[in-house]
Amino acid sequence: MRMKRRVVQGLIAAVVLAFSTGAACARDINYDFNVFLMGGSSTLFDGKDFTSASYQYHAGYSQGYKVTVGLGVPLGSILGIETAYTTGPNNLQLTDTSVTPRQVRTYAVEMHSGNVNVIARAPFSKYGFRPYATAGLEYNEYVPTSAGIATALQLGFGAVSTATLTTSSKIGVNFGFGVERKLLRRVNLRLDVRDHMVGSPNFGLPPDDPSSAIFPVTGSAHNVEYSVGIVFHVSRK
Repeated sequence: MRMKRRVVQGLIAAVVLAFSTGAACARDINYDFNVFLMGGSSTLFDGKDFTSASYQYHAGYSQGYKVTVGLGVPLGSILGIETAYTTGPNNLQLTDTSVTPRQVRTYAVEMHSGNVNVIARAPFSKYGFRPYATAGLEYNEYVPTSAGIATALQLGFGAVSTATLTTSSKIGVNFGFGVERKLLRRVNLRLDVRDHMVGSPNFGLPPDDPSSAIFPVTGSAHNVEYSVGIVFHVSRK
């Protein structure tokens, strides 16, 4: 959570700088950067089946909205570096597949992600839209909310009547593509599709323990994000 606070504070400072009158910058200093704000939704693909006390369960995640704020620095007309912070819910849904009708229990989970990416813009545009591709590293936290923690404590997890869920922290990668189109002299519209790949979160539950709740998940999760937003270009050269 400390990382999340630092990222948010840094990006808020960037946004304030972008819309400031320039008083904080000396007149003889040149600068060139982008600030972007995006909104959309994501689908977390991480379906897992497991057995707990001879009962069969399927774990999956619900679709959730996402909000992204970020800062980019051009390295030329094509390449650039971007850093961004993304947050939004992807609730864990645990289905008891051993009974009919199937019983589904939902644990509220929020995702927080900070990334550093390389972005490569095409040297051409089509109908005013300029394509780009991007890839980079990221740090993710899957955080059970107070409601999600309470659900696990009161109703249990799997075949166990009570459980304690904690934050899962994962290093991952992301890649994607999108297009930008100029709206105003310094304002672009951006459409973005991105796949965030991280290890499957287990929320602090062990893979095997006869005395407590278990969540034996391995492998990778894919959080596919679709977003639209505005890019503000701030420059003084």
